[in-house]
Formats: sequence, structure tokens, C-alpha cells
Amino acid sequence: MLFGEGIICVLMAAPIAYFIAALVGGLTDASRKAQHPGAQCFIWIVAAVMSFEGTSSKLSLSRDEEVRVERTVAATPAEN
Repeated sequence: MLFGEGIICVLMAAPIAYFIAALVGGLTDASRKAQHPGAQCFIWIVAAVMSFEGTSSKLSLSRDEEVRVERTVAATPAEN
């Protein structure tokens, strides 16, 4: 239970989540130091718009995939 397949999701998603959090935090701190409140609003508006992905079919990215595998075997059907 402790190290099941869920740990792979955590290991793969955690760096992405930490990067986004550090990016938003860094931009927020920079906008506060520069005394530009409009820049901070822009950061949160962009984050809010991106969070709507997947909530409806119009706001979703394409999820259709097709996978094909081919293998050429140098043998006759009787040998296979």
C-alpha cells in the first residue's frame, strides 16, 4: 500500500507541481517588489483560465490516440 503504483504518479507529478508553485510564487513576489499590482492580477487570471481545461468538450484538448505496432519477421508462415 505504501509503495504501490500510486507512488509513480506522485513521483512524476510532484516535480511539475513544485515547478508551477515556484513559478507562480516567484512571479508574485517579483510583482510585489516592483509595486505593479496589475502584474499579480495577470498571473492569477492566466492560472484561472488554464484551470478550465477539461471542464467541457469545447475547452478540452484532443484525447484521441491510436497506437500501431508492426513487426517484420524473416520467416515463412510455417516457420512462425
